[in-house]
Amino acid sequence: SPLHPLSRGRLCPRGTGGAGLAHDPDRLVRPLVRVGPRGSERFEAVSWDVALGRIAERLDDIKRRHGPEALAMFNHGAGASWFRHLWKACFIWYLSKATPWKWRMAPFNNTYPASIFASQDPVAIESVGYDFLHAEFYSGNPSGNAFPQYLGVDDFLRQAADSVNWPKGIKYNPEGNGVYLPRSMGVHEHWNNSTDQKYTRDLGTGTGIELVKINNTTSVDGSLSKTQPTEFILEPNYPNPFNPSTTIIYNLPQSAHVDLSIYNVQGQCIQRLVDAYQTAGVYSVQWNGQFKGTAAASGVYFARLNAEGSQGVQSQVQRMLLLK
Repeated sequence: SPLHPLSRGRLCPRGTGGAGLAHDPDRLVRPLVRVGPRGSERFEAVSWDVALGRIAERLDDIKRRHGPEALAMFNHGAGASWFRHLWKACFIWYLSKATPWKWRMAPFNNTYPASIFASQDPVAIESVGYDFLHAEFYSGNPSGNAFPQYLGVDDFLRQAADSVNWPKGIKYNPEGNGVYLPRSMGVHEHWNNSTDQKYTRDLGTGTGIELVKINNTTSVDGSLSKTQPTEFILEPNYPNPFNPSTTIIYNLPQSAHVDLSIYNVQGQCIQRLVDAYQTAGVYSVQWNGQFKGTAAASGVYFARLNAEGSQGVQSQVQRMLLLK
């Protein structure tokens, strides 16, 4: 099957166990945890949340005791894809257990932050982010979180903004090609205070940073763009891994009959999301993780997009991971 996560339709002399991996009634279908000493062969089935939690906690313990450089993943071979998913899943599990923090400062006013910062100046946007973090996470704040490297970050931004601030005798040549970084990579400054949040351009006292606030929200659905795409593309879904829902975006360069369906690892179609004639454009569809009206089980799934138009049939597949 071209949809199988390991073989992807290819044959391998070592892959004789591939059918058993997907169909053997005694195959592993959920995590097992050892409950006896090594060699006792005693295990018990646990949920994915428990299994990922144990792995994430042990990885975090290794990082604390030996440093992050003690952790490494060798990303080689088809089987490595499973470990990439595991690595991401552990990270997501760890974040999910963190205590959410409501920001006290304006404009958040004791709510969760949900803002997007955008800038064409990479140093300026870091400077603004620094000011917000420094104002919210100060030493002794109620969350108990304080960032001890504020001085180091500020010095780094000063060096990025002006080579005059570089250490004596230092020249930055990250590519190793003899081309040194320019005198300035952007603007670095701090706002006047955390209440007004104004920089020199806001105050009319200089040509530095200007913080422009736009307080509105835009929602999109269906065709996302008025510009006709030039390529047939099924984008990777996001988030991935996901629970309970994920968004799938695809580009149609021409009008076509579209079939967007979800398949399991056995190649069975479990959900058809789109079955309609659509004009050229960029489309967004959400899968809520449902299978025949009930929640689908944790595991690997595939989004398959078929488009039949004047240029024939085109097809692309993206792999998704549902974790609960």
